Amino acid sequence: MISRKQFITQSSLAFAGVLLSKYGIAQGDFPVVRVPLSQRKFTSESVENLITEIQKNIGNKELAWMFG
Repeated sequence: MISRKQFITQSSLAFAGVLLSKYGIAQGDFPVVRVPLSQRKFTSESVENLITEIQKNIGNKELAWMFG
């Protein structure tokens, strides 16, 4: 039989997991981590266009974000 403490702990972890999966980073709220354009040592319009094109064609949002 499960103790009350175990039940509360497991229920809390399950609830946190549901919240994170619904509102967390896995849903597309990805932070911008690229160096700002003004601080880059190299810029290329072709590279930027390729990144944008590839990101549009990747079905997995997190993978597309990581590619950028």
